[in-house]
Amino acid sequence: MIISSMKKKNLLYLVIFTFSLIVPFTTGCKKSMDELNVNPNAPVTVNPDYLFTYSVVKGMNSYITNANVHYWLTMNWNMYFATLGGVDAGKEYDSNDGKDALWTEHYAQSLMNAREVQRLTAGSNYLINKNSIARIWQAYLFSQLTDLFGDIPYSAALTGASSLNFTPVYDRQQNIYYALINELKQASAAMDPNQAVFPGNSDPLYKGSVSKWKQFANSLRLRLAMRMSIVDPVKAQQEIAALQNEPFISSNSDNAIFPYGGEIRNPLFDLIQSGQSGGKLIQANISLTN
Repeated sequence: MIISSMKKKNLLYLVIFTFSLIVPFTTGCKKSMDELNVNPNAPVTVNPDYLFTYSVVKGMNSYITNANVHYWLTMNWNMYFATLGGVDAGKEYDSNDGKDALWTEHYAQSLMNAREVQRLTAGSNYLINKNSIARIWQAYLFSQLTDLFGDIPYSAALTGASSLNFTPVYDRQQNIYYALINELKQASAAMDPNQAVFPGNSDPLYKGSVSKWKQFANSLRLRLAMRMSIVDPVKAQQEIAALQNEPFISSNSDNAIFPYGGEIRNPLFDLIQSGQSGGKLIQANISLTN
């Protein structure tokens, strides 16, 4: 009887011991399976600092985009309209895809990321500077597009991801100028030097300097006001007067300069080194001016 009782106790201990090993093992497997279902290559959240850096890099630098726009696209258009005796029917200038690079890159890359930074930082007083800087940068990108193309999608632009609107309406250039001036005015006024800014190299242009971004915004407002002065001189004069006591870019140290280095090379250097026609043209111009 004593032996039988001891066997029962040993059996009971063995069952308890075995169960204590199985339970953590099964729960551990369940936790591991949950972790395995998370794809590390498809994050659901993103740091807005990274998005802003990407927007600036793509907005300031693109391989031969500068040459596409200034030397191949714009110059070809000018020569087309400068035809002796007027434009010849049937010889309309057709811009191929390569010459549409600035349009595509600004909308699909630079502007979309600037807009996403605004979405991620909206409603936060702590992130108000990041939100405002992204708004100022977005206004600059739109100003480049409307200066070159005239009427462009603006009010309904960048809504493809949120509302699946892939055919936004085109706004009149004059109305875009008004909207950009108001956007710059509001974004600059909302900035607070006591709140967070983009750290380190996340802001390649001004290193998160609130004062320099304000100068940039005011200088861009002045540029837009001057350009609308022929079409709407009264409005232009009002906007210029409103800037009388505001700080502007006043020295080279205030310039919005993108620093090229070892990781990102100047596209003009790559263009010249590749031996393409645009690069040769640029090289010739550099030689003539020296």
